[in-house]
Amino acid sequence: MDPTQPQSATVVALVPFVVAVFWGARSVTARATRDDLLARLATPAVGVAAWLVAVHVVGLLASSFTWGFWLGTAGAGIVAAVVALPRLRLGVPPAPALPSAMWVPAVVGTLLLAPAALGWSFHDELWHAGHQSIASQIQNDIYPPRHGVFPAYPLRYHYGFDLLVAMVGAITRLPVARAIDLVTIAAWGYAWCIAWGIGERLLGARRGWIMPIAVLLAGPFTRFFPTLGAPEGIFRLLGLVKSGGALLNPPLASYFFQHPWTLGIPLSLATLWLTLDDHPGPPAWRAVVTITLFLALAISQIVLFLALLPAVSLTQGVLHVRHRPRRSLVWIAAAALVIAVASRLGGFFAPLPFPVSADIQFHPWSQTGHAASNLLWNAFSLGWTLPLGITGLALLFRHQIAWGLVLASMSVGSLLVLNLLRYVHSWDIAKFATLALFALAICSSVAIARLWAAASRPLVRAIALLSLLLVASPGLGFLACFATSAPGIPSQIFAHQPPPLPEDDVATLAWLRRHVRAGDLVLCAPDMAPRYAQVGGLPQLQIDSGTMGFSIPAEVRRQRETINREVPADPQAYRAEGVRWMVVRDGSQFPSPDHVAEWRRRGAIDEIRRFGSLAIYAIQANDAAGAMAPVVR
Repeated sequence: MDPTQPQSATVVALVPFVVAVFWGARSVTARATRDDLLARLATPAVGVAAWLVAVHVVGLLASSFTWGFWLGTAGAGIVAAVVALPRLRLGVPPAPALPSAMWVPAVVGTLLLAPAALGWSFHDELWHAGHQSIASQIQNDIYPPRHGVFPAYPLRYHYGFDLLVAMVGAITRLPVARAIDLVTIAAWGYAWCIAWGIGERLLGARRGWIMPIAVLLAGPFTRFFPTLGAPEGIFRLLGLVKSGGALLNPPLASYFFQHPWTLGIPLSLATLWLTLDDHPGPPAWRAVVTITLFLALAISQIVLFLALLPAVSLTQGVLHVRHRPRRSLVWIAAAALVIAVASRLGGFFAPLPFPVSADIQFHPWSQTGHAASNLLWNAFSLGWTLPLGITGLALLFRHQIAWGLVLASMSVGSLLVLNLLRYVHSWDIAKFATLALFALAICSSVAIARLWAAASRPLVRAIALLSLLLVASPGLGFLACFATSAPGIPSQIFAHQPPPLPEDDVATLAWLRRHVRAGDLVLCAPDMAPRYAQVGGLPQLQIDSGTMGFSIPAEVRRQRETINREVPADPQAYRAEGVRWMVVRDGSQFPSPDHVAEWRRRGAIDEIRRFGSLAIYAIQANDAAGAMAPVVR
């Protein structure tokens, strides 16, 4: 249970509406496709997408997560129930159980991932503007979320995963850190299942098991390259090696913990399967499902959205232009509609109140700076998916032209972006290498399945198994390090979940989470700032390493760095920066007791609440007339 949870426990009343959303999603997918396996396996993705988009849209309109959560969930549930009722009256017989060939490997694969999810919090999860902080801030009824260090600005980010975590955490009453673990583990197991379903259709019956192994465990070729540290064996298994002076792109299993991919990968798999389905249902129902999935992708994983939407719409447009030109126009028009709507949904499309320089610049050979070494970096980052993926693409162009065109477009397009452009604030352009890895891994499973189909040739089947092992070994090695708690995992990159907070900090956070407003900063001791951000979703004055990945004006950053170097004589300097609340522990030297006593004597700060040795002060803000503005007590 999360004792700081600001959302009322009455949100459990929304559970029937959530159930109705997934019930309606089952009905809609059954109408969008005549493939029963697809309809059943795509239902969770469609249900999550519909729930996410509904809450997000209402939350944006109301500028409130609480209103969005209640009205969006209830509205989506009612609409879904109305859609599903006719199917109930028809008395559709229950579907047979899904085969053990799907769920047994999925359970094993999920058990392999679970230790990493439950025991560690790495990548961008712990930053002041990281995933724990964003989800906690959303629960504080600040929507859309603000930047965790500069809350005067909206957060330009794909925070669909964080919204889902906030909803799951509010209903289950789990702390945000554990809600993240729950959603991550469930998403991995679901991604395994839907990849198996695609494999059953694309690779052939009883070969579906190949695809989730090849896709979810794909990664770079790390042998013979210098590592970033010691022990070399562990660093190599974690993918922490360099080629041409640049870090190789990590395995897909590592990216799964960069949480936009946690939600983006299963949503993308469902979208690919539904949009390339050989047995579609009525166009209207298919359009409803695919548009909902694309909108959820737009707020959840922008790279996959920007790659998948044009690849699918242009492919379908080209394939139907001669014999069904009207259908071609419908696909192009639908893509235009999705872009028009998505651009109004915030996230990465959110406007900023300051001019933004070109964040993405033309920069050939962006990883190493030289053509030859950069091409080698590409090849080794893609690992065995490159030769096997090219082979699989050739097979797809012969038998499944739509899949071949879409996956080729995603692969080639992402590699062009990766090698010609760079993102000036961080290494994030490398995410396009992950996109290419994802697409080529799907193609690799096609090549491996073709070898596996040679049942009468044991040697060929052995080659298929060896090929699958080579493709999957990066992900297996990565997850095995965490499953065995291997010594030597670098804590500065892969952090354990921080310990629980003392009781007085918990009580302080619980109070602040119910009183903080959009744009408020909270000043606390620097050693406690990360935990107040993570657990409480409270924007912090201190700048951490994750802040540099966002487009913040240089003069704004310099001003913040200046005020962080030394405690100012007048707390109005903090107030001007956005600090409304101060949390001070008795005897703390930040700020010093002398500063606190002087500020209180002058009436510049007021003690609002006290929990044990912690006092919460409000920094008084002067209004236009020079009088002190009131604060909430």
